[in-house]
Amino acid sequence: MNSDDAFGQERHPWIGRPVQDIPAKATGRLITVVHERVRDHEGKEYGVRLAYILSDSGIAWSTAVGNIALLP
Repeated sequence: MNSDDAFGQERHPWIGRPVQDIPAKATGRLITVVHERVRDHEGKEYGVRLAYILSDSGIAWSTAVGNIALLP
């Protein structure tokens, strides 16, 4: 899993644009995409890509990159 900088951030083309978190049915602006190493319940390590979204009300959350859709 490769990221674009030392902090695991990716230069995603949708950063700053409105997106929808499809499973949550929530919308906001994509603020960053990061690569993180996580462990499962058996301790096996693997990488994930997380999208961080900021709502108009100021609440931020993360979701899998595959869960987001670009809004018009």
